[in-house]
Amino acid sequence: MIDFSHIITNLPIIIFGITALLGLRTFTGKHQSPLRMLAQLWLLYFIIEVISIFLRDFLVADNKWLYNIFFAFFFLYLSGIFFQVIRSQHIRILIQIFYGAFLVFVIINSLFIQGLNRFQTLSYVAGGVFIIFLSGAYFWQLLISSENDKITRDPFFWLSFALIVYFGTKVPFYGMFNYLERDFYDFTVFYHTYISNSFTIFLNVLVSIAFLCRKNYPK
Repeated sequence: MIDFSHIITNLPIIIFGITALLGLRTFTGKHQSPLRMLAQLWLLYFIIEVISIFLRDFLVADNKWLYNIFFAFFFLYLSGIFFQVIRSQHIRILIQIFYGAFLVFVIINSLFIQGLNRFQTLSYVAGGVFIIFLSGAYFWQLLISSENDKITRDPFFWLSFALIVYFGTKVPFYGMFNYLERDFYDFTVFYHTYISNSFTIFLNVLVSIAFLCRKNYPK
């Protein structure tokens, strides 16, 4: 009998690894492109996932603190990538404001509100919503561009589409994660195993496409 839960639990880390390997091809070339920054971020994301699995399965230790630290960095770094590809000065100013405001919020949340040992739902929601906003802003930039006939050749079209869908499904769930884990544990396990992991696979497949249809960016 095929254990689908076991397959879908382990498949995301395999897809993550393949995506991270595909990102290595962007390390060639002379310029520090936004796509190479994304590849560096994805390689780190894969490493964090491996460490998290090791903590959970082999040391039987809590890994929420690891994700809290990583996602604080992840949202800031991802915003920095969008800063490189979004042309609107208004959006770029908002990103700069987000840098400072989000960092202060994470520190306050870690010290006085949710701490490091509980999953920081407030920080995740704030960062996820802002990334959805930036992805939508890049979509709009592509739509009004004179080169929108080549939209599917743009790596950040695929990234933006992936992030909108991914965080559109993740933010509502992880925004209530602590409550759901405490009062609806079976549902939380089911959602994470089948729904959340499925969207993680979806995200990595589209990021892989982004790496495969790379184009050169100015320094």
